[in-house]
Amino acid sequence: MGGVARRYGDRWCHMAAAPGHEAELHELAARLGIARRHFQSTARVPHYDVRGSQFARAVELGARPVDSARDLIRACRGGPR
Repeated sequence: MGGVARRYGDRWCHMAAAPGHEAELHELAARLGIARRHFQSTARVPHYDVRGSQFARAVELGARPVDSARDLIRACRGGPR
């Protein structure tokens, strides 16, 4: 998870997965109460937008935080971390 930004009066971040781990991503999103229709499959890095208020719970459920959007892209594409 990474890329925290302020939008619509809240803080948001992206939750993504490396190729081959999309099922885990969708399961985690469902456990957070995020509907599958919110999955952004055509984005540069397919992801869900997650409210800042859900961040700690996502980490408890197994999401791994990263420091920046660049790190998120590297992690999802299997590059150096």
